[in-house]
Amino acid sequence: MLGMSGWVSLGLSAVALGSSAAPATAAQVDVMTPAYAAPAMDPWYGYKLRLAQLARQQGVREATIQANVPGLVVNQRVIALERTEPELAAVTDEAHRLGYRVAAHAEGLDGCAAAIRHGVDTIEHGMYLHQRPDLLEAMAAGGQVLVPTLSGYYWMAGMGETVDPAAGPGEPLGAEAAHADPGMPPVLTGLAQFNLEQGAASMRAARLAGVPIALGSDVSLATGLEIQRMVHHGLTPAEALVAATRTGAEALGLGEHIGTVAEGKLADLIVVDGDPLTEPRLLSDPGRIWLVLQLGVPVAGQALINEALTTPPPDQPGSDRSGSDQSGQLK
Repeated sequence: MLGMSGWVSLGLSAVALGSSAAPATAAQVDVMTPAYAAPAMDPWYGYKLRLAQLARQQGVREATIQANVPGLVVNQRVIALERTEPELAAVTDEAHRLGYRVAAHAEGLDGCAAAIRHGVDTIEHGMYLHQRPDLLEAMAAGGQVLVPTLSGYYWMAGMGETVDPAAGPGEPLGAEAAHADPGMPPVLTGLAQFNLEQGAASMRAARLAGVPIALGSDVSLATGLEIQRMVHHGLTPAEALVAATRTGAEALGLGEHIGTVAEGKLADLIVVDGDPLTEPRLLSDPGRIWLVLQLGVPVAGQALINEALTTPPPDQPGSDRSGSDQSGQLK
C-alpha cells in the first residue's frame, strides 16, 4: 500500500473465508482503545484525545496510526464493517483536523462505500469498485485516490516476478527472494487470482472515470514490477509513471515538494539508461538505473558503481579523487 508517516490507516474489510474472520493485524497504535474515559458530551473523545497526543508527541507527519482488526468478506460483500459510521466519522474528521491524511484498507464494496462517504484520502485495494460506477464517480468528484496494489495479488498467488499472469510464475525464486512464493493454501491462491482480475478491472474503470491513481505495490521491492503490471493491465506507461511520481506525491500531501521535476522542488531523482515510456521493464533492472539522487546528492546507481570500480584507492600511485567533491556529488 501507499505508505507515509502522518497517516491514519483504517482497516475496513480484511478478507476472510467461511465463518471465521482473518487474524487481527498488529496495530502500531490502536485508536480503538482510548487511553482515557470519554466525557459524556462527546462519545468519541477518546479517539480525538489519542490522535491529539500523538500529534503533540511526534508531530503530525511523524506518527502512523494503524488499527486493522478482523473483518468478514464473503462473495465480495462485507458482512460486518470493521468500523461503525460514527467511528469512521470521528477518525476521519479528527485526523483531517490535525493535519493527517487517511488511508482506508478497503476491499469489500460496503467498506469502500463507507470510506468514500466519510472522505478518506486514499482507498487501498478497492478491487471490486468497477461494479459500482457511482462510487468511482464520487471518488473522482472528491479527488480521492485509488491505490490498486496489483503486486499484492501476484505475490499471494505465487506468481513470482511475472508480469503477464497467463505466462505463469516463471523460474522458481529462492525462499529469500522478495517475491518468492509464500505458499498460500489453494483457496487463498485462487482468491488472489480472482482479486487480481477484479482489481485490474477496477483500475481500468477508475482511469475511465477520472479517479486519480497512485502506485502502491503492497509488496516490498516491487515498484518497478508494479509499474509494469499496471501497464500490462491497462494504463499507458506515462500514466503508470505519473501514478508512481506526481499522483503518489499528491496523495501523500507532498506534491509541492516532490513528484515532478520543477524548480524549487526537492531533487529526488533517478537517471536511467533508456526510455521507460517505451521500455518500462528497465525500471526493474539495477544495471540500467544509472544514478539515484536524494536532495541532489548521488546515493546509488551504476554510475557510482562504475566510479568505484575504476578509481584506485587513495594510497595507490595515480589515484585522483577529483572526480567527486566531499559531499559525494559527481563533478
